[in-house]
Amino acid sequence: MTKVLEWMDWYHEVEKYYEEYGNIDMSVKYETKEGIKLGQWLHRQRQIYKGNMIGRIMENQVQLLNDLGMKWEVQKEIWNENYYALEEYYKKYGNIDVPRNYVTQEGLKLGLWLNTQRQAYNGKSKCKITEEQILLLNKLEMKWNIDLEKWDTYYYALENYYKEHGNIDIL
Repeated sequence: MTKVLEWMDWYHEVEKYYEEYGNIDMSVKYETKEGIKLGQWLHRQRQIYKGNMIGRIMENQVQLLNDLGMKWEVQKEIWNENYYALEEYYKKYGNIDVPRNYVTQEGLKLGLWLNTQRQAYNGKSKCKITEEQILLLNKLEMKWNIDLEKWDTYYYALENYYKEHGNIDIL
């Protein structure tokens, strides 16, 4: 028979993780060696705290998790971390034409993240993008539809070729 863990039992498992890694930033899929699905439990605590899941988390429990560095808005923090990296890219290169496979020194897949933002903006992703996030990206001269912009670039190049040569017979 499997023992049912109480809240403090789960918390002690989180403390062990913290002692080993110095944070509690685990994946939702994280399981202890003993098979305890600790990542799922932390995810549930976040959802309960935000009111997205039925359950109860006491103020003292919130404080215990805060003392270990609990991040309650993980997606927002991930977005901000990527945005700050994009700002640095902009400062360095003067644009945000990030190659799709670009990865920062910190291991952020910035090119993929930027593509996800475009997809969210264009309604082609499960991810959501807020008006505030759109405004922030626009400050960095975001190109929301790069396929259309590529087409425009090629069209104008072809138009210039036509003006110069009188035809579009390009071999």
